[in-house]
Amino acid sequence: ALAANPKLWEVLDLHEMKKAGERLISALSLARYRHLKVVNLEFAQDIEDRHFLRLKETVKFSLLCTF
Repeated sequence: ALAANPKLWEVLDLHEMKKAGERLISALSLARYRHLKVVNLEFAQDIEDRHFLRLKETVKFSLLCTF
């Protein structure tokens, strides 16, 4: 029941993660991240322009990203 709470899925923290771009794309494909509001990519590795383009296409509302 706790995992079903949409507030838990408003933040995606990929801080210092390897393959962060692929992890971002994978997370965006999950329905639970449809309420995503914050993405932390500070010191994240392996992020390319195509990952940001996918993020832009997927998220239709204001999003806070940290780099």
